[in-house]
Amino acid sequence: MDEVSKKKEIVDPEYLKKLISDSVHSINNILTGMQGYAELAQLNPDDNKLIEDSLKIVIDSANKVKLELKNFRAFVRVEAPQFEEVDVQEVLEEALSLVRNELEAGGIEVDLNIQAGGYIRADHSQMTQVLFNILYDLACSIKEGGKISIYGNAENNSYIFNLSSSDISMDMDEVEEIKKILSEPFIIMKDEEGLGKIEKRSVLSICNRIVYNHLGKIDFSYDKRKGLNYTITLPLTIKEVVSVPSEELKQIGKKDEVSYVESARSPGDVEALDMDILVVDDEEYIRNTIHYFFSEKGCRVIQAEDGEYALDLASKQGFDIIFMDYLMPKMGGLEAAKKIKKLNSEAKIVFITGRESIDLKKFHKEGVYGIIKKPFDLEELLNIAKKVALEKGLI
Repeated sequence: MDEVSKKKEIVDPEYLKKLISDSVHSINNILTGMQGYAELAQLNPDDNKLIEDSLKIVIDSANKVKLELKNFRAFVRVEAPQFEEVDVQEVLEEALSLVRNELEAGGIEVDLNIQAGGYIRADHSQMTQVLFNILYDLACSIKEGGKISIYGNAENNSYIFNLSSSDISMDMDEVEEIKKILSEPFIIMKDEEGLGKIEKRSVLSICNRIVYNHLGKIDFSYDKRKGLNYTITLPLTIKEVVSVPSEELKQIGKKDEVSYVESARSPGDVEALDMDILVVDDEEYIRNTIHYFFSEKGCRVIQAEDGEYALDLASKQGFDIIFMDYLMPKMGGLEAAKKIKKLNSEAKIVFITGRESIDLKKFHKEGVYGIIKKPFDLEELLNIAKKVALEKGLI
């Protein structure tokens, strides 16, 4: 099959139908459970245990929906990575946090041996998705009470991840199928045997294509005695590599408990904030959520429902940080940001957006401080606010 024919498989309509149908079905199921438990809690305001359990289910359900959306995001952007300098430790931590529930449910132990401080030029979201999908596959395939070993090390101008488990059994047909997928740099969408295996095949193929676009490679091996092993090799951005004991990574998914290696004081050291914050979004529930969250942290928070009102507020008061939506009525986020920066060149504006097609260079040229993709964790907003507070000497 020639290169052009292979590339046509990227837009195979049968695959797209299957992908959309399965994802919509999955999200609907998740949202149904989320809504049901929320209504139960609402109907039983005096049942503290039910309310606590319901909140946990709502949070877990939201995380599952995020995973579905992240897979869509990886698929849409696979041929258009947005490169930046990425700390491999941070990418691994995020990927581990996304499979935390599967690991806990299966009683799976994670043995970590990571050399921290390695930097790669990569699309942070795409590389997180690669590690997440491989870890998720391992977590779902491993027998209960098994172990996953993760090794990471800088070697010969490359950073190498080894993700393995000796507690997985595979038949040789499946082994050969995975090897075939990872030997091709093109996305394999079609399933000659029907759609039964299409999800796993396409996810692995997308991961392989992402790594290929990052000038890296994924290798796979399986032995009945030693088990399964994925090796991901990526070009290393030359920086000082610092060894961090693997014990510091044991709290899976809890970023604030992991040591930062670049500075003596990090955002994770900050406990309370004393900041003036402007939240700009046309969705009231988003504004209220961010407002309540930062108010509880000791901040003074003001809301605006569109860019025009935000500009008016910013002309009358200085804000330490502005969280702003991109698409809004009356005046869009980028136009409002330009005008606010003219009033105050030191304004720290962070865009919160669900858009995929964003010109990062254009945003940074306009002086935008940062961009956070929806759906987001409140911890992401907190970390960037702490970073601004440290830079401004507010804490």
